[in-house]
Amino acid sequence: MGTTELNEGIGMSRSAGIEVTRKGDERVLRISGACGSKCASELDKEIWNQVRSGAKRLSLDLSNADYVETPVLRVILDSARDLALTDTSIKVERLSPSARRTFDLLQLDWILSDEAKGPNRFRGDA
Repeated sequence: MGTTELNEGIGMSRSAGIEVTRKGDERVLRISGACGSKCASELDKEIWNQVRSGAKRLSLDLSNADYVETPVLRVILDSARDLALTDTSIKVERLSPSARRTFDLLQLDWILSDEAKGPNRFRGDA
């Protein structure tokens, strides 16, 4: 698949990007950089593009996200709610330390995969 580059225009943060990897009927959406409103819009489009292309499992990798703002969380939560009515699942697989703090603070562990909940949950841990 491809990579989408987004420029959030916020200070020294990296531009956000979404890279899609296909693994059978699973799609891994690796999100990197600053994840704000522009990233949220692109993520929403990409999630539904992947569902339309036949994905049965969506995995979000936030291990290279500089931060995750509310619009991105809203896309993830709305997608999880809407996909619950279909035969497609969505989980967050990996988190950067910053994204982990956000998910912990908001008690969003229900959308995390077992890997994201486990001891190797941070970027660089293997």
